[in-house]
Amino acid sequence: MGGLDRPTFHLHYAFAMTVPPGELVMLQDLAQDPVSFQNKSIRATGILTAYNPDSNRAVLEHKGYTLEVATDLLDPFPYKTKDLLQCIGELELISESHQLLLRARVARKVDGLDLDVYEKTIHMRRKYQDMFLKSS
Repeated sequence: MGGLDRPTFHLHYAFAMTVPPGELVMLQDLAQDPVSFQNKSIRATGILTAYNPDSNRAVLEHKGYTLEVATDLLDPFPYKTKDLLQCIGELELISESHQLLLRARVARKVDGLDLDVYEKTIHMRRKYQDMFLKSS
């Protein structure tokens, strides 16, 4: 029986190694240079302002910046407009409009999150990474 457990562990481990973590980004980061984020795995946070179940599309907004989210991998999609959501997934560039589409694989409601503090934390983390991790 012990031999049967081992392959299962390796399958889960292999799957975990192929799914990249989502880079923390603010929606304004995406708007400034959408091409540089193409095909990247990100974690984006914003207010759900629209959702169309027929097309499996949602829109996140923060500080006037928006991001379209494909929700077809998130079935069911139990969230309501005005919920604060954090989505992790991969970005696709819609070539004709140069807009990004986040193909979300994970979404969670984060209504208790203070977005101003969260944004400051992201900036502090980037400073730390620039100072200590990229100089190695």
